[in-house]
Amino acid sequence: MCSVTTSGGPGVPFDPRPVALYAFDLDRRGGVAMSRDRYTEPGRIAFDIHFELEIGVVIRGALERCTDAYRTRLGPGSVWLHPPWEVHGMRVMEAPCEVIDVVLDPISLLDDASENWTAPFFAPAHRRVPVVGPPDPLSKIATAAMKRLADEWSSGSESDDRWVRHHVREVLLCALDRLRPESAVDASESVQEFRRIRPAMRILADRSGEPALLESVAAACAMSRQSFRRAFKRATGLTFSQFQSRIRLRAVIHALRAHRLPIKAIAEELGFTDASHLTHWFKRLTGLTPAAFRNSRPDDS
Repeated sequence: MCSVTTSGGPGVPFDPRPVALYAFDLDRRGGVAMSRDRYTEPGRIAFDIHFELEIGVVIRGALERCTDAYRTRLGPGSVWLHPPWEVHGMRVMEAPCEVIDVVLDPISLLDDASENWTAPFFAPAHRRVPVVGPPDPLSKIATAAMKRLADEWSSGSESDDRWVRHHVREVLLCALDRLRPESAVDASESVQEFRRIRPAMRILADRSGEPALLESVAAACAMSRQSFRRAFKRATGLTFSQFQSRIRLRAVIHALRAHRLPIKAIAEELGFTDASHLTHWFKRLTGLTPAAFRNSRPDDS
């Protein structure tokens, strides 16, 4: 359940619903995945969480988006952003509602030092959702860029990947231009910490869900264990242990969704003692056994 408040005071929470944890395969298209969705029934509600950055725009209709601290209504031309591991929900307010939604590998954006691309994602939620919207003239620029991105993506040609990344940065430039000074300071501090722990992120990504020792990742970042813990919490909002559990959970979910390996084989591949260990761990975090999760539809997970 996503308990939310608005800038005007306490808000009414959306109806309770399980939170879907997604594991995206971003290797195929250079660290980007995109969907263009059309909702025909008002009142549809969904919550999800994932490691990837998210950027989206409303093309027509209207929806509400919420985090654990903020809720707002978005209409055509409104752009939203979510950082890694932020539980977020949406409710369709006016149908038909069409949106374009993009997820990005945060590490790939950090590798591009031409701009502080990740800063808009780390601003406080009430200054981030929407980051751009009518009547701001940048709303038209951002919406047009997202539509071009969707067209390039639909072509399916790998030669268009450069244009996909270009259009993503067009939208982020609009967001950067609209960051309030106080938000930019808060976001820049988080981004700087994120840059400091980038070697740890790479280690976790390369291990495909297998646990990493705190000492080894702290050393890779040239930091003491205590300094690393503080920097990691400031950068991600989670402790290293919590974050590592979610990375591992993401790997398990991807394995369950991507192929039909036996639970025992997945447990061995990802460093669990046995299938029973994996089953108890997975159920504690999701409320479902791996087998039940595998047999469920994504929207029910």
